[in-house]
Amino acid sequence: QLMAIAVHVGCHDSDESDQSLQFDADLSWTVADVKAKIAEFTAIPPQQQRLVLPEGTILTTIFHHQASLNDKEVLSSIRAPGVDVLHFQLATLSTFQKEWIDRVAGRLMVLRDAPEAIRDDRAVVSSAVRAAGEALQFASPALRKHRATVRQVVQQMGGAFLYASAELRSDRDFVLEMLALNPGSMQGASADLLKDPDFILAAIRSNPWALALAPAEMQKNRDFLLKVVATRGDALYIIPAEFCDKEIVLAAVKQCGDALELLPEDSPLLEDRHVIHAAVTQGSADIPKAWGGDRELLLLAIQRDGLLLERGSAALKDDPEVVLTAVQQNGNAFKSASNRLRSKRSFIFEATKISADVVKHVSPLHRTDTTFVALLQRIASGQEVSEEEASKICQGRHEDQLLKSYLLSEIRTSTPESKVR
Repeated sequence: QLMAIAVHVGCHDSDESDQSLQFDADLSWTVADVKAKIAEFTAIPPQQQRLVLPEGTILTTIFHHQASLNDKEVLSSIRAPGVDVLHFQLATLSTFQKEWIDRVAGRLMVLRDAPEAIRDDRAVVSSAVRAAGEALQFASPALRKHRATVRQVVQQMGGAFLYASAELRSDRDFVLEMLALNPGSMQGASADLLKDPDFILAAIRSNPWALALAPAEMQKNRDFLLKVVATRGDALYIIPAEFCDKEIVLAAVKQCGDALELLPEDSPLLEDRHVIHAAVTQGSADIPKAWGGDRELLLLAIQRDGLLLERGSAALKDDPEVVLTAVQQNGNAFKSASNRLRSKRSFIFEATKISADVVKHVSPLHRTDTTFVALLQRIASGQEVSEEEASKICQGRHEDQLLKSYLLSEIRTSTPESKVR
């Protein structure tokens, strides 16, 4: 599938030229392929081209980078949903810039010892940090506080945020943006931000591991930890063990039912009905097997995920109301019903009216009954079936008719026609 890509040729940092060109490219093309196509039109060698996404477009909002695109990036990965035309800006590299880009590639010390003008050259520094994020530490002060350059570095190496300017590392909103891009960037946050409980809570919303970088006294402040699990229940796994009591765990599972799975298998709280009820109500992905006999809890669980019927006790798997409730949510839950219910024609018939998936899980005995299976398939496909016919087949009376027809056929086959008359 081809899609149109508008490539704007001119100086990226100036308006000296409004020259532009447009051509069709396949989504499987890389940025290098685009540069090769540009070279056909402009005679600018690919190695001297620097392609960027225009500032302020939906693409830079989504991908957070205005620094030069990597030659290996595929167009399909750059394209935003609903976008039919990709716009690029082209900045040409001088021979001097190209020489320095080749020199600093993968060699940090070369950038460190380079002239100030080179360490302040965005094209050269962008190329260097693309090869190694740590190169940011040797960029000029201006580039270390240049947001697009820092975003580019953080995307590939979160820890390199340590080398961004103090101004950016103290900018609450920018640090949170970097944390969303790469969790490793949290270690670059300023000391003042790391001491701010509100900032830590905001960071935890993005990644629970942010708590690990909070001051020790904050990590042991019970009131703060309650706020943490109320913000992100799955942060329970990083809460110190001595604080994981019922109040903390309840707050966690009320925010995220699946936090229940973060408790150790031998935790006494897994035997606390109040905790289990809160987790199941909030949408826990599981229900402990030990609680599979609690009808109320199991009904709550299967209304959200019918397949949790599998966690039920033998008695509840034999309870028609419980099984039909599970089937209502997911027809495949029928496979966990008791053998008695899976062998009962009338119950199978009622369950099939709820979900066509039930047919796949009837007992092996009934799968051989072609008349009964045909009835279920008609119900599953939405066809009308008379109550009398359904009752006859579900009660097995059709088998008596089949037997009579078979015996009569055998008699006619083995008896002379005159005697039969």
